[in-house]
Amino acid sequence: MAGQPFEEDQFWITANGNFLDIAVLEWCKLFVDAKGKHHFSKAFEDGDKFKQELIEKLGLTETQFDDYVGSLKTYRDKRSGPC
Repeated sequence: MAGQPFEEDQFWITANGNFLDIAVLEWCKLFVDAKGKHHFSKAFEDGDKFKQELIEKLGLTETQFDDYVGSLKTYRDKRSGPC
């Protein structure tokens, strides 16, 4: 089944969840926390251009991208608390 760990042993279930949590935390550092030192806008001279090109490459609208950012922020905040 998609989205489920391949192994049903508790170790792998926990490891799978932990890897997902870390991925979300790291993603949020790049795209959610605009004042954070790891935000993408600090890595590019023109952060707005980078964001627009990223959104275009993903085939999303800005609203869809912002909704996705919001959903990951909600996941992060519910699972681990704000960074």
